[in-house]
Amino acid sequence: MSGDAKISAVLETLLAAKLVQQDEQGVGYAKSGMHHELLCPAEAIRAAATVYREAGFFLEMVTCLDLRETARRMRLVYTFNRLGPAERHRLFVDLAEVKPFEPSPNVKSNATPATDPPALPQCAPSISSVYPAADWFEREIFDMFGVQFSEHPNLKRLLLPEDADFHALLRDFGRVEDADQGEGGRGV
Repeated sequence: MSGDAKISAVLETLLAAKLVQQDEQGVGYAKSGMHHELLCPAEAIRAAATVYREAGFFLEMVTCLDLRETARRMRLVYTFNRLGPAERHRLFVDLAEVKPFEPSPNVKSNATPATDPPALPQCAPSISSVYPAADWFEREIFDMFGVQFSEHPNLKRLLLPEDADFHALLRDFGRVEDADQGEGGRGV
């Protein structure tokens, strides 16, 4: 099977099984470096990852975006690629916000107020059974953003102390404008 036919088969499989849908807002390879951007429901991410694995793709990375201020959600971002001619695919998985966004009283925001999103799941299934390297990515996301992964074999903090009561990459954590001046607060 040629490279293009293999990719078509992967996309066909994903789309036919309704595991993903095309992202209407995709900006194209020239701007994003991605050949395809897809939206994936949380409950389908493990099945989608399995399709990529069986088609010879590797997991390039998993990260998270805190979109609570503007969209009242968290977004997982999975990037798959393959050896040989690059064929980068980005999958977005939307989840419910881990906690409501707390706007700073000291800063006027230009962000459009968030509207109620459709009902979203609280956590995503772990894909570490499909891609063992996802174990570390998912632990880092849990540690830094507070996002939970169901069926993860060892979901515990990776970088912060076990007793940390915060998630350092949430947008409303440690803002300079909220820092206590000399009070020993957790601000920057």
